[in-house]
Amino acid sequence: MDENDIPQNTQEEYSNEGLYIPESFTEEEEIILKQFFTNTDKKVFCIINLPEEVIGALSSLYSRSTKSMRRLFLDYFVSPILDFDESTLSEDEVSSYREVRERFKRVIDAMASGDNIESISNTERGRVFYETWYNKFGDDSIIEQVGIHMGFEDVSNMVTDAIKALNLPHISKSSRYVPWSEKDKAGNYKFVIPEEIKGTEFEERYTAIMSEIFSLYAELEVSYFEYIKEKYPKGDDETEKSFSTSRKARTFDDLRDLLPFATKTNFGTFGNARTYKLLIDQMMASPFKEVRDIAQMMYEEISKVTPSLISGVKTERGRALQSYIRNFREWTRSLSIKREGREEPSQDKLVQLISVFPETDAIEEIIAQLIFSESVGVTYGEIFEFVKSRYTEDQKKDFFKQILAIRTDGTDKKRESVRRRELPLAFEHVRLVFDCILKGGDCRDIWRHRFIRFSHQPFTTLNGFSLEKDLEEFKDYDKIKAIFSKIDLLYKEMSSQNIESSQYVVPFGFLQRFLMEGSIRQLFWMIELRSGPQGRIHYRNFVLQLAEIIEDRFPELSSLLFQDRAQYPISRREEAKKK
Repeated sequence: MDENDIPQNTQEEYSNEGLYIPESFTEEEEIILKQFFTNTDKKVFCIINLPEEVIGALSSLYSRSTKSMRRLFLDYFVSPILDFDESTLSEDEVSSYREVRERFKRVIDAMASGDNIESISNTERGRVFYETWYNKFGDDSIIEQVGIHMGFEDVSNMVTDAIKALNLPHISKSSRYVPWSEKDKAGNYKFVIPEEIKGTEFEERYTAIMSEIFSLYAELEVSYFEYIKEKYPKGDDETEKSFSTSRKARTFDDLRDLLPFATKTNFGTFGNARTYKLLIDQMMASPFKEVRDIAQMMYEEISKVTPSLISGVKTERGRALQSYIRNFREWTRSLSIKREGREEPSQDKLVQLISVFPETDAIEEIIAQLIFSESVGVTYGEIFEFVKSRYTEDQKKDFFKQILAIRTDGTDKKRESVRRRELPLAFEHVRLVFDCILKGGDCRDIWRHRFIRFSHQPFTTLNGFSLEKDLEEFKDYDKIKAIFSKIDLLYKEMSSQNIESSQYVVPFGFLQRFLMEGSIRQLFWMIELRSGPQGRIHYRNFVLQLAEIIEDRFPELSSLLFQDRAQYPISRREEAKKK
């Protein structure tokens, strides 16, 4: 790639490798992988030539595996075709399996030789179309029909945060189901050292403290698991497997609060070309070099698949947009206000309502919107005035009772049965804004609700931290407090020198402040989902406080909200029993 391809103001040396150690594959595996991934040795890649259901299953498996996506693909999808055990099969099955294996090999050989659909589908004509109508005339909407799947490996949670900025659908490696004590092939714990601090006075100290907290995580992974098993013994209705699985999940759940935003993770994304282009522009303007490096890698990999659709990143218009994003952020930062000293938020006040739209007559708006959607030849203003002047309080209550009856089929009022029956679109027209504070790790779960808008402050230690009660009562809690104190001091010293990468050191257990804006419809959906027994204790408390605020403001709607207020000390207990 020519250096002129790198957008203006980001013409810097970028690192594709860093501490990334590519996985080793055999020659045969390399040949297979190259037909389905745009590379086999980089941390960013596109997924190509695979059925959507295979990509979806692969991404889901990826989120709960310690394996790389490419290794997982070989082990889960390819190995059963090439390496089946004939001794376990009947004669007819052996014949059928052998035939599939030979067909697979023939297809791979053909693809490797260039005999694929792209070679006969006049791709060049499609690219000329986009070069003309998108790159020349700027018709952005036409690139929304092109979908791209991508994979990312060994990137920090600062990168995943940047990816979420445009609500790009993604699924990341779970911190609730897999351990994070595993070291890489070089014997290092899996955390990123920001380029901004390399060679500075902070690098050695940062590396030592990050290694220390991962070492503590590894230590507690064993001892805390035993503690949880002893505190919550096996019930008569549990098998040894379900008992171990659910207590292990609780162990990982609680210990994930130790993990810093520097933690390396893997994730997969899907989006259209327009979203990727906008996302790369945003990431190119990031203050974090790691994020800018990943943006450059995304540009290179997408260029291998749809070069005409991503080339806008390097145009004059693209460079101007990146400059605008960067300049606007720097100006906004100059206006920021910082609290002197530490805030200790109340756990009983994780969320506060700060505004409602419309401020008055919200209930009448919902009723009018619903009536309007099926009316003919009548203006919305006329319908709203009719509802406001003619509907009595009893009629309004009856209106919502009828919605409840339809939603529950008249009888079924269980949260699990009802929660997938979303409220009508009329409930989108009442929007609420909240000032929220939540543990960083739980923010990652709540922020996955893409139809609700979130805007968060820089990650910090200044709001204090919150750990689960069992962890606070555990014999090694003082060790956690000691390392958190070290991290807090390091964060403050780095921040005092305006080093934005101080955010990398912040563990998930520290509280983070954000704004949340959503409609009644979307907020109900989130509450009903996240209040379930599988939810983490901290964010269940958050959504139940949110529910109380909405019910207090709109008592007419309380019967429509299905929430689970029971206590579940072992959140995955019932789920584990089913497996």
